[in-house]
Amino acid sequence: MRLRLFDIHLDVPFYRAFLAGQERAYGRLGHQAMVRYGTDHPETTRDPIRAVAASDEDGTLLGGIRLHLPTAGLTPSEVHLASPEFSRLVAGERAAGETVAETCGLWAEPIRRDRRAELAWLLTVTASAAAARMGATVLVGSAAEPRLPALERCGYRFHRDHPLPDTPFPGLTSYFAVNRLSELLRRDEKLTAALALLDSALAEGDLLPDPVLRQAAALLGQLAGAR
Repeated sequence: MRLRLFDIHLDVPFYRAFLAGQERAYGRLGHQAMVRYGTDHPETTRDPIRAVAASDEDGTLLGGIRLHLPTAGLTPSEVHLASPEFSRLVAGERAAGETVAETCGLWAEPIRRDRRAELAWLLTVTASAAAARMGATVLVGSAAEPRLPALERCGYRFHRDHPLPDTPFPGLTSYFAVNRLSELLRRDEKLTAALALLDSALAEGDLLPDPVLRQAAALLGQLAGAR
């Protein structure tokens, strides 16, 4: 397996394939409408967007995640959550001089359960490392309740005191996260080591090879469960 970091505005054909995979994955749950926040929503696609794509040895796409760094528009969660509390916290970080980015749109093809979990960790942590390299100081996001443990394992902390029933997915309760990257990077020594490993690989280029991913996955596999 390999991961590739790319600019969605510069590699349109590859991004179309990425979106097709995401739409299939979300469509299996009836949530395919969420793909629009990475395609044609006027508030979320005007700014720099990068994505991390995972592919197998033969080039078959396995999954991915987007990374939004708004300068003129909004993060996807500011739009689809429509949560005054989330918007207030994000505005407060910006007013304090922080640079806010959002990781979102995490998806994976239907592969083995253990491999799927590993893939989600690698995509999420690589996106965090990429966000830091892009100058972000705060990472925000939102997730439905079933996904919280995997993301908390990767350093995210969610505001569980602000549940959002049926938002944005009908029938599911979501929660939002607003995390200073300086804190996220230090949640656990294994997570810190994995992030440093992936950051070093990104410094060499946008393609992360299998040996690096295996080392990072081994570190992430040693993390304690969500706390």
